[in-house]
Amino acid sequence: MRALLRRISGSWLLLPALVLIIGFGAGLALSAVLGAGDDDGDRATAPAPKSSGPSRDPRTQKSFLTKVVPPPAGSLRGARPPAAIARRVRSMSPEVKAAQLMLVGFGGVDATAPVLKTLRARPWGGLMLEEDNYQGAQQLRVLNAELRAQYTRVRQTQPFIGAVQQGGEWNALPALPPALAPAETSNVSEAAELARTTARTFKRLGMDAIWAPSLEVGAEDGGAMGTRAFSDEPGQVAAYAQSALDEYSRAGLLSAPGRFPGLGAAAVPPEEGPPNVGLSLEELRTRDLVPFRAAIRAGTPAIVVGHGLYVTDDFVVPATLSSAVSTNLLRNQLGFRGVAIADDLTLPAVTTSTPTPEAALRSIAAGVDMVFVPGPSDVVNETYDALVNGIKRGGLKKRRVDEALTRILIAKNDLGLLRKRKAPPAGQPALPGAVGP
Repeated sequence: MRALLRRISGSWLLLPALVLIIGFGAGLALSAVLGAGDDDGDRATAPAPKSSGPSRDPRTQKSFLTKVVPPPAGSLRGARPPAAIARRVRSMSPEVKAAQLMLVGFGGVDATAPVLKTLRARPWGGLMLEEDNYQGAQQLRVLNAELRAQYTRVRQTQPFIGAVQQGGEWNALPALPPALAPAETSNVSEAAELARTTARTFKRLGMDAIWAPSLEVGAEDGGAMGTRAFSDEPGQVAAYAQSALDEYSRAGLLSAPGRFPGLGAAAVPPEEGPPNVGLSLEELRTRDLVPFRAAIRAGTPAIVVGHGLYVTDDFVVPATLSSAVSTNLLRNQLGFRGVAIADDLTLPAVTTSTPTPEAALRSIAAGVDMVFVPGPSDVVNETYDALVNGIKRGGLKKRRVDEALTRILIAKNDLGLLRKRKAPPAGQPALPGAVGP
């Protein structure tokens, strides 16, 4: 190549041709890496789970998210998502798109769970497990296998299956680790060990997503977030974040730390009402945003956006509904390229001012990619209908919806969820390990 450059350097007329040749070659190389597939699933296997921080394994690969979507300005302009993913997004009906934008809770503990009967029409993007779904390790393994088998039977994109599991009293599945809340953890090393145990348990039970760790920087007096805050020192919370994210990444879990941009200084928790975070932007940058910067540098594939009220919107708009937070701050300023997830939209922090269906529409429009609606079923259905109507009637811009779906599918591809799967025949129980590669 150097010899070729020396031979043609005297002729400026040949330089454009050389650039074209090099660019074409790079395009072919990118196509070979991304591969091709059909609308039923990608043939290429997912990249190996990546680690982060000082202990990163050089053999692991980064997610496509860090390479292709979105550029720092939060737009897909100029990005090149994998061809099979782009085709899959284009082929989705408004009904399927709306379902993929939602994380939902559901009732049931086995193959009779009502959610299994609706997946052909409403293939939810993620299924969030709670205590009522758990009767024991073996039961949960079978349930998760049956959920995946049913998605395969109806030829729909596999969901994230996970839980909000931040430790101790903040676990959606109390019988599972981590047993200690963040504030009860003595140091970063212990936090890493707890995350390692939790990640292995989740994988063994057929889950691939965890809504953790909590990245709240606590108040010196404890504050409204209580034991959810690991420390009141931003640097310590940043180290805690990286240690936990490393373990989840090694295990092949999608981790979603929260709640961005930080509720540690809130007057009340979101379970009680709108949490006003009376800090200036500069105070946020030097305090609450420090752990999130660390998480983004560590390659976190997702971030949960909280419902705090901030100076960015004169303390009147929850962060989940704010483009100033979800797009300007998270995307443009911090450069996050993963999946942004709205915290539980049925919490009083939102519903005191905005009904859940309307909040979901505003959240997606503001720059969030997925909305979490745990229930009840009538609220889930109303939210789904609102999203379908928003997509069909233009209340949600097609570009914004497709951008969100592209991020979601790339994250699923990284977990191996877009690979073709062979489901057991209808009526035959799905046994653990019988579904998927």
